Amino acid sequence: QRLLAAGTPALCGAGTTGEAGQASIFSETFDVEPTSTWTVTSALSPDFPPRDWTRVSGLPDGRAGSAFFAADPHVGKCEPGADATGVTHLDSPVIRLPATTHFARLRFQHYVATEAQFDGGNLKVRVNGGPWQQILAGDFSFNPYNLLLLTADENNSNPMAGEQAFSGTDNGKAAGGSWAYSLVNLARFARGGDTVQLRWDFGTDCADGALGWFVDDVSVASCTPVVPTVSVADITIEEGNDNRAVGIPVRLSAATIETVRVSFTVHAGTATEGADYLPIAGGVLTFPRGVTTANVVLTLKGDTVPEPSETLTIRLTGAANATLAADRDGVVTIANDDTKRPKG
Repeated sequence: QRLLAAGTPALCGAGTTGEAGQASIFSETFDVEPTSTWTVTSALSPDFPPRDWTRVSGLPDGRAGSAFFAADPHVGKCEPGADATGVTHLDSPVIRLPATTHFARLRFQHYVATEAQFDGGNLKVRVNGGPWQQILAGDFSFNPYNLLLLTADENNSNPMAGEQAFSGTDNGKAAGGSWAYSLVNLARFARGGDTVQLRWDFGTDCADGALGWFVDDVSVASCTPVVPTVSVADITIEEGNDNRAVGIPVRLSAATIETVRVSFTVHAGTATEGADYLPIAGGVLTFPRGVTTANVVLTLKGDTVPEPSETLTIRLTGAANATLAADRDGVVTIANDDTKRPKG
């Protein structure tokens, strides 16, 4: 079983306008000496020989060209004089996002083969020269981190203990991995006009190891998000005999890589607020990246009294990263489901 999924995802794929709206910002293959300035630094136990990320050839699986490599030493002991604990940093040059940048996305290829849960790597980002921030699994749109590194309380001396990381090997083999792509959404951190610097951190504990982490083919591009239309349709719901929560679906016309927020209000029609449904003035719905449906939750007050069907209206009043449909109202009909009792 592979640690990371196979496939070659488009840098600007689902939820974007694709290649038509893609603009390259930065690219590095490492096949020749990088023309941009990449920096390697480390913080290691003084007991162990120095090591840093290095540009290497002779890559796993017969891959051509060169890549940067952080070793996962398979030696060392958890005792003074032989401690292999440490972290090595690979920092990209400072990358300026053009003012026209819509949604910045990073793609890179890598090969992971580490001691599972003890050793591993992750990414961090620095915006406009500020502090380093960890890129989290939720910021990935393809092949996110696969494990949490064990914590210091679990006897892991890795300086990155407890962090999300790429860690382990394919099929649990001693040093086996596979080349794979990962996609990272940078828009949570930076927008057009900002500068970003990327950091690949690789940490190891005091002993054991596997092979290490290879990083190659780094690209940053501006992607143009799809701007969906948001709408709410008319719907009929049976009243019921008891109070119950019901979801009124609000839908996007297409998925997008942006988070969409939609505000709404609730208006009584022939239905009476408080008597037929619990009071609700309105609110805001959030559609995470890729999600196309969210629900306005109403609590209906059911009864067993025969009465005419009644209505209320859900009105969409505003949207971020989406446009409102021409018809912004959804009429909710509360259908009578009670039968008149016969006389006598």
